[in-house]
Amino acid sequence: PLLVAVSSEDWCLKQIGGVFYRERCANPTGVGTTGALGYTSSQGVYQLDSYSSILRFAPMYAPNELVTVEKVLLNYLAIVSGAISARIGISGQLSDPNTDTSCIQWKQLSTKQLQCLSEINSEHLENVSPNKELRWDFLYSGKFLYFELKIDGTLTDCMLSGIVANARASLIKY
Repeated sequence: PLLVAVSSEDWCLKQIGGVFYRERCANPTGVGTTGALGYTSSQGVYQLDSYSSILRFAPMYAPNELVTVEKVLLNYLAIVSGAISARIGISGQLSDPNTDTSCIQWKQLSTKQLQCLSEINSEHLENVSPNKELRWDFLYSGKFLYFELKIDGTLTDCMLSGIVANARASLIKY
């Protein structure tokens, strides 16, 4: 299915889904011309603005305990190769990770490459599919921990089949 929306900001139709950019009219106030043949409308000039696909997870939390995360594993199938980045947030109280006004301290983790794992060859004909995971190794502890994945660009696409965090809780000593 194709979803089309209208922007009241630049007066353009937007395709949502199946594309990884937003089309923006660069000359929304363009004026046409009037000549011997009548009115000729202005021609729109459009730019493809990339956007980020962001996946944020609910906070990891255990009552009266400290949560520690050591690594995150991501299983995926790259449709179009590109980059994915991750970050982890630490907070002493429950906060909304979707707002910039929250009290979460974010730690940027490394950027990894989402890539096709093999070329189509005879292995595919035998129903053997490649499998490789991305892995972020780190050690963070806090009362509340948050995890975020971010894919930037106009062309990167993937299907996620599994996200596993190696986390544990331990009693807070006062």
